[in-house]
Amino acid sequence: MAAEAIVSVTVEKLADLLIHEVRFLYGVKDQVKWIHRELKRMQSFLRDADNKQESDERIKNWVLEIRDVAFDAEDVIDIHIYVEAHKQHRRRLVKVVKFINDMVAHYKVGKEIERIKSKIKEISESTAVYGIQTSSRVAGEGDQLLSRMKERRRSSPHADEAYIIGVEEDVNMLESWMVDERRRQLSFGSIVGMGGLGKTTLAKKVYNSRAVIDRFDCRAWVYVSQDYKARDLLQEIWNIVTNSSGERFTLPQLERELCKFLTGKRYLIVMDDVWTSQVWESVEAAFPGSSQMGSRVLFTTRNRDVALCADPRSLIHQPRLLSDEDSWGLFLSKIFNRKDRCPSNLEQVGKQIVNKCGGLPLAIVVVGGLLSRKEASYGVWSRVLQRISWQLNQDETKCSQILALSYNDLPYYLKRCFIYMGVYPEDSEICVGRLVRSWIAEGLVEKRGSELLEDIAEDYVEELIDRSLIQVSKRRFNGKAKKCRMHDLLRDLSLLKADEAGVLHAGDDIESTQSIIRSKVRRYVARSISGVDSSSLHYLHSFICFLSWQQVGDDEEIRKFLEGGVHDKGFRLLRVLDLEGMHFPKIPDALGELIHLRYLGLRKTSGCELPSSLVKLRNLQTLDLKNSKISTSQCAIWKLQQLRHLYLNGDWSSIITYPYSSSSSSSLAELQTLWGVYVDKKNGINGMLAKSTNLRKLSVHGDLMSQGDSLSEWLIELDRLEVLMLKPIKVDGIEYGLPQLKSLTNSRHMYRLHLEGRISENLMGSNEFPPNLTMLTLYWCELEEDPMRVLEKLQNLRSLNLLCRSYIGKEMLCSSGGFPSLQLLQLDALEDLDEWTVEEGAMQNLQVLEIHACENLYMLPSELKHISTLNVLNLMSMPASFITRVQANAGREWARAPV
Repeated sequence: MAAEAIVSVTVEKLADLLIHEVRFLYGVKDQVKWIHRELKRMQSFLRDADNKQESDERIKNWVLEIRDVAFDAEDVIDIHIYVEAHKQHRRRLVKVVKFINDMVAHYKVGKEIERIKSKIKEISESTAVYGIQTSSRVAGEGDQLLSRMKERRRSSPHADEAYIIGVEEDVNMLESWMVDERRRQLSFGSIVGMGGLGKTTLAKKVYNSRAVIDRFDCRAWVYVSQDYKARDLLQEIWNIVTNSSGERFTLPQLERELCKFLTGKRYLIVMDDVWTSQVWESVEAAFPGSSQMGSRVLFTTRNRDVALCADPRSLIHQPRLLSDEDSWGLFLSKIFNRKDRCPSNLEQVGKQIVNKCGGLPLAIVVVGGLLSRKEASYGVWSRVLQRISWQLNQDETKCSQILALSYNDLPYYLKRCFIYMGVYPEDSEICVGRLVRSWIAEGLVEKRGSELLEDIAEDYVEELIDRSLIQVSKRRFNGKAKKCRMHDLLRDLSLLKADEAGVLHAGDDIESTQSIIRSKVRRYVARSISGVDSSSLHYLHSFICFLSWQQVGDDEEIRKFLEGGVHDKGFRLLRVLDLEGMHFPKIPDALGELIHLRYLGLRKTSGCELPSSLVKLRNLQTLDLKNSKISTSQCAIWKLQQLRHLYLNGDWSSIITYPYSSSSSSSLAELQTLWGVYVDKKNGINGMLAKSTNLRKLSVHGDLMSQGDSLSEWLIELDRLEVLMLKPIKVDGIEYGLPQLKSLTNSRHMYRLHLEGRISENLMGSNEFPPNLTMLTLYWCELEEDPMRVLEKLQNLRSLNLLCRSYIGKEMLCSSGGFPSLQLLQLDALEDLDEWTVEEGAMQNLQVLEIHACENLYMLPSELKHISTLNVLNLMSMPASFITRVQANAGREWARAPV
């Protein structure tokens, strides 16, 4: 992590401590203020120094010293708070002994803080010695490596581009956009993607195609880079379009002369390697946009915002990573100059090498070029496979350095978040919610006015996506990212930067585990807990386990690991403890001693119950017990005043017992997520639970009928609610249903609604549903009247899932003009449905239709053939006779998925 990012985190934490934890800073408050002030001053030097440390050993040492002193300051103060907070929980001792122990503890902390102050003074005095303040001299020494990198990257439209494979479809699409006669106005397009994806190669292919050359009166290709100058860019374009090189203009002259020259002409400008949206803003005055000549401007960029800034209606084309077949073809063509020639004994190891490149053309070309200069033997190729990450950094093109340009361009608050991504296993699908909550627990998300930290963190995710550093694998129906992935080479970069900063260790052997004890690593990702001495991890802030309990070992090993970390103060600085998927013989009662803990992840775990000591975790923000076998019945969760996200099991063990007095000062007022809470006649929606009015995600299970009007009245109060699940549970043979809900028209933020259980009356009217609802699921509702009459009027509905016995009627009608926004329709186990009619003009935006186990449905509506957007039809567990009728009456294209 860049030192600037590390220090910024420490500065923010110290400021927060001075406000919220001042009662625990007894005797050291003034010293903490001094450290906070001095570290804040150092931040002004760090941004410049961070960028220059690669080529200047003096600056590198200076940056490391600041990083270490920031870590030390944070740890010492956190330990002091830990000691102070636990005084009230200690056993009663003889007063004299207690007094002596307190004096010794204060003396040790005071000495440590004095040592840190002395180190900060020494570092501050060294800035002049290291020349940090005279940045012009340092810049001359420090920018040479960056300059060489930029020179190697400088593109030309005429450079030889051999070995172009797998881009034919992309080229055809961009060519069509270029020559489209209907687009008479000046139009903008962008080729967007991560470094090494082949954006420049694709742009060259289009730029030099015969159709494009013949289309435009003049063309210009200009390389931009991160340190562009508007005058230089326009001068280069002027020289190209006028075929001149001698005359030099000022910026205003260039804007005037170039605009005059291009007026009345159809021009194409390609701006390669654009990093910021300010590039176009700085040159746009030179390009006439009012004419109807059909001119085009094309950017290649790693940042999606570049295109949108020029024109929100811009064409944005994101090339895909190469398929396995195209990757193999590119690899072979680079080594053997032909796709079809590879010795049989090298094919397996060769494909393993290609697989490590993850479809990234640059990586494949670099490794292929390396192997083309080596002996084609199994031994040589195997050695390259074993150290492929190292090899990618040795080639003169420095693949990893090219990728690192994206990291270097990040603001400091995103650098620290990007580095955190390395905790997730290779090729894993990352839950954005889990990621966001972890960032917040670690203190990586900066406050921004009155915005919720979760919203700010989600903005961080979107910015990393827009900068092509992570990829979205799944979006929610409200547009937010739900799952994301990280390319293996970018993950390697994240791990490299984390290792340089000393903040992350991901190891699976005892030797490497012992190294983290010596190096004070602050995040530990466990591949195995075998041999881990958790009592020695004194500086750890995060412990994350990506193992199931079957992989971990026996119960005794897990018990020793947990108790060693908790009882022996190995986890005393811990902020994140994520043990998803593990099995515990017993959760240590001393877990409540971890007062700095913000995130406790026990999803999919098994054990007995949460200890009552959990209520001591006064800083806990996230408690995740979803899909676990852990009871909360003995834990007074309502006392956790900072709790923001609570995920429970959804069964009787998820009852929240709390005082029923409405005058109680305690409440779960900070809650944004309450998932799986169980209610019944004894434990209902009243008292403190009704005070949780800031909820965004809510899932209520149990005897909902017993709540009377209190449930509806509570929902009306939840004006920030985005997701709602109501799920009655069958207990002791009694099947609970859903109460009649009142209007949800005030729930303007709600985009997802899941209703499960028999609805005693009819559905709400279409004007009583949330106005911006995009996803609706009905399950076992046993509706007798056709729900489509109501649901088809929901203007924003995009996904409708009618699951098992949600409707028990025989006929269903989708009227003309109904479901104007629907994209996905799922009909699952509607056993009584035998006739489905779709009128012409209904569901005109439907893309996916899934029908599962609707055994009595006779035939698909013939009008579905006229829905041009429908491209996926899945027919599963349907009778053979139904499939036969579909194929006979509508053609085989209807049966696009196996039965």
